[in-house]
Amino acid sequence: MLRDQVGRYLYPVHRLDRAASGAIAFALSSETARELQASLTSPTAHKEYLVMVRGSAADSGEIARPLTDANGKKKEALSRF
Repeated sequence: MLRDQVGRYLYPVHRLDRAASGAIAFALSSETARELQASLTSPTAHKEYLVMVRGSAADSGEIARPLTDANGKKKEALSRF
């Protein structure tokens, strides 16, 4: 569907929030997709996300809750906003 809108094949790079309807980043070439995937999985990668919420949210805060992967393994996570 998206390929039809863009008019060419898209290479998936990264999916945010796999369990829900999260955002997906695409590349226009397989080489670029590989490079971006390597960058995003690097231990030195720094990721920042801009989100839109429904309702109201505090101006700033911190959420410290573990994230669970597809295998049920938990990993500590800290979100500051």
